[in-house]
Amino acid sequence: MEQKPEFPYLAVVVSGGHTLLLVVKSFTEIQKLGSTVDDAAGEAFDKVAKMVGLGYPGDLKYRKPLNQGIKIK
Repeated sequence: MEQKPEFPYLAVVVSGGHTLLLVVKSFTEIQKLGSTVDDAAGEAFDKVAKMVGLGYPGDLKYRKPLNQGIKIK
């Protein structure tokens, strides 16, 4: 690493099926804030989007415009 991180910082570790939320206070001190089991952040987004009527998967309406830098209403 060319630059050292500024502590503390929030870290999110996301895999295909799990999410882990951490506060990194130093190189040797890490506090776990929360985690999911068999439910990644993207899955949670999809579930909430479906519940509020955005459809499934929840990011389809926003993915293309955001990737192209287009403002959406």
